[in-house]
Amino acid sequence: MEMVKSHIDKNGRILIPYLFRKSLRLEPGEEVILYQEGKELKIRSFKDSLTRARQMVKQYNKDELNLVSLLLQERREENKDV
Repeated sequence: MEMVKSHIDKNGRILIPYLFRKSLRLEPGEEVILYQEGKELKIRSFKDSLTRARQMVKQYNKDELNLVSLLLQERREENKDV
């Protein structure tokens, strides 16, 4: 694991060094997800987070059901009773 010292500027921004941006395929303006694990701040690309979330859902949706359609149908049925 490579470590690089960086700093937080007066506006709270942190520079992500070029080699990290390159290895994570982060482009200028790209969205990232920041999260805290214990006393560590971690950064993940939004694309990577979305891919991981889809993989988690897929492992529990083995029949490859259209979950959005099922949710919308369920909501419509709930609204009929109101």
